Amino acid sequence: MQTKLFSVKEAADFLGVAPSTLYEKASEGKIPFVRLWEGRRKTAIRFAQDALEEHIRKNSIPASPAR
Repeated sequence: MQTKLFSVKEAADFLGVAPSTLYEKASEGKIPFVRLWEGRRKTAIRFAQDALEEHIRKNSIPASPAR
């Protein structure tokens, strides 16, 4: 099974956060990412959809029941 890889913008949109927040969480090791080579020296980072979904599951707070 293949998982979709998101760019920073796509992943930020998926999570509903700013790209800067995503970079911060990735650099802190809180959201896993993969680094891809683009050209000789530049690299790009990508986020696997299943890893983002797992991050949401682990870090979500359940809504309290309606009264």
